Amino acid sequence: MTLRIALAATLLIAFTHFAQAARFIETELRAAVIQMTAGRPEAGQTVEALIGCLRSWNPGDRKSPNNVEIARLNDDTFAVVTVLRSRSVFHFQVAREAGQLVALLQRVEYLIVNRGAYQQLTDAESKRAVLRSTCEKA
Repeated sequence: MTLRIALAATLLIAFTHFAQAARFIETELRAAVIQMTAGRPEAGQTVEALIGCLRSWNPGDRKSPNNVEIARLNDDTFAVVTVLRSRSVFHFQVAREAGQLVALLQRVEYLIVNRGAYQQLTDAESKRAVLRSTCEKA
């Protein structure tokens, strides 16, 4: 019986610590360095830099700045939403790796207008290509 209570107490403490550590705010999201894959550092672009690229991205209609919205989806997940050529959603999960804030880009969704459906990009190379093309247009 004592072993069960000790185990339950240990699990409760561990869960409480984990739950508190997993809560991030928008400021931390913005400061986090983007990664395509957990545990694999990238070149160093922050979410704030991406937001700047998204704001200045222009499909040729001369509307500037582009509207960018950030939505909290969970304690550690956020969506960065904007309209590029169509509605685009960048899904991030914020974490700490080796003491540094990282924003794991889980997927990019964009609306295929003539089909009325979203395309999702989840592989690392496609997500990198989207980020490169977005920021090169700025």
